[in-house]
Parts: sequence; C-alpha cells; structure tokens
Amino acid sequence: TAAVSRHIFLKLLRKEVMAMDNASQSSEHLQMVCAVHAALSKNLRNDGLAASILTLLAEPSSAEVMPTRRERNQLVRKIRLLLRRLFATLGASYFDGCGIVESLLSFDFNPHNWSARDEEDKGRIILECIALHVPAPAEEGGSMRGKGMKKFVKTAEASNGIPQEEVTKLKKMLVFARKLMITWCVVD
Repeated sequence: TAAVSRHIFLKLLRKEVMAMDNASQSSEHLQMVCAVHAALSKNLRNDGLAASILTLLAEPSSAEVMPTRRERNQLVRKIRLLLRRLFATLGASYFDGCGIVESLLSFDFNPHNWSARDEEDKGRIILECIALHVPAPAEEGGSMRGKGMKKFVKTAEASNGIPQEEVTKLKKMLVFARKLMITWCVVD
C-alpha cells in the first residue's frame, strides 16, 4: 500500500541522509532504496518517494528544536544529492522524475506544519527532479541564454549523435513537466 511504501522509503532515506553526515559516499541504504523502488509499481514508488521526501522536509529529525535555515539548506542539499545518486544508480530510463514531480505536487500538508520556506524547498527538489532528465553537455560552455542556448543544443545533438527519438522523448517530458508546474501554480 501507499502508507507502507512511504514508511519504508522514509526509513531508508532518513538513514541514507544520516550516513551522508559521516562523509560516506554511499551506503547499503541506497541499494535498499533501489531494490524497493524496483519492486513497487510506478505509482506506488513515485508516491512513496515523494511522500517520504516531503516528510523529511516537514519533520527533518526527531528533535523538538526547529532547524535553522542553514540546517534546512543542508538538508535540501542532501536530498538533492540523494536524488542524483538514485538517478545514477537506477539510470535515466528507470528514474521517473516527472512522476515524482507529479506526486510531489499532489500532496498537501497541514498549513500549521508547512510554511512558505517549506514550499521553496519543495520547489528546489522539484527542479532537481526535472534537471536530472536533461543530459549535461559534454563540454563546459559557460552560461548561455536564449538563441545561443538553442544553437548550442542543436550543435550538441549533431555532434554527440544523440538519436532523434531520445531528443523527442526529452522534449515531450519537459513540456509535460512545464504544463504540470504551470497548472500547479495557477491552481494553488
């Protein structure tokens, strides 16, 4: 069920975040997260991951003291790093960033337990999920905007030999994510 998957993911993700404090590159908890991820259906794994990430943001530890903004930023960095590690372990074809984003946007928290800063942190996690789908350029080209970026993408597609099907799939995924986020902004 959704509650069981959330509980399992939350326990494993919380332990993985704690293991990051010990400067560990990876632990067996990440491997267990991947195993649970593989065993669940698409909806259950996306909802479970999203709910556990939001719970980590809402309840960062069992301590009664509210974390400082610096501690919150560190937690968000750790969650983003955790998502990158999960993406690297599972691979691009199996990690469903848009599904996780959809699940993140569908959950609502009690306003007493959720603040505007929590919503900002949630937005940073959403951006990370979307950014994981965009392949990094082979060469560092610096910051580019507008037409320069479009030219760079076309050049990268031609020089890297990226199949047109993958480019089309990525574009569709990004359009879906953009529409999902616009809908979320308009509705909420």
